[in-house]
Amino acid sequence: MPAIAGLALSNALQIMVFVQFSVRMWGEVNSQMSSVGQVDYYSRIDSEAPDLIPEKKPPINWPSEGNIEFKDLVMR
Repeated sequence: MPAIAGLALSNALQIMVFVQFSVRMWGEVNSQMSSVGQVDYYSRIDSEAPDLIPEKKPPINWPSEGNIEFKDLVMR
């Protein structure tokens, strides 16, 4: 009877190690699939406009002068 109890305890410990490994691997797979989902999402969104749009470019002499005027400015 003590031999059977020892065998059962040994098998239970091996199963615990296997369960721990399985849970860790499941978390890794979940993390990797989340990353794949984010890459897929970001690859489908529209790109931003270019920095310079030649048709909308202001004249070369703009601004030749300028002032900044603050009216009723309150800062806290």
